[in-house]
Amino acid sequence: MVTATELLNDLQRRGVRFSVHCGKLRADAPVGVLTPEVKTAIGHLKPQMITILTPNQPINHPDQLPERWRELYEERAAIREFDGGQAREHAETEALKEILILMESKK
Repeated sequence: MVTATELLNDLQRRGVRFSVHCGKLRADAPVGVLTPEVKTAIGHLKPQMITILTPNQPINHPDQLPERWRELYEERAAIREFDGGQAREHAETEALKEILILMESKK
């Protein structure tokens, strides 16, 4: 599967200009570039693409995590919920905090 960065780079080379307005991804593309397959790929990677395009915005929702961190977040939340016995909402909140700390330490 293609990453959000790879998809952005490919589409920008093909003349697509992206922007983020009020947390929503916008694309200005030449006719024919945004095929149904490309639109599907964008749909799957939209949260990561928004994060890449707005790097100074704080992450406050798991959907904003880059793909590799999102997978770790989901794993940590599941461990907290099922092995740790935490309520789902609490497990997700604590897992997000944990991942954000890890991400900051890797900068």
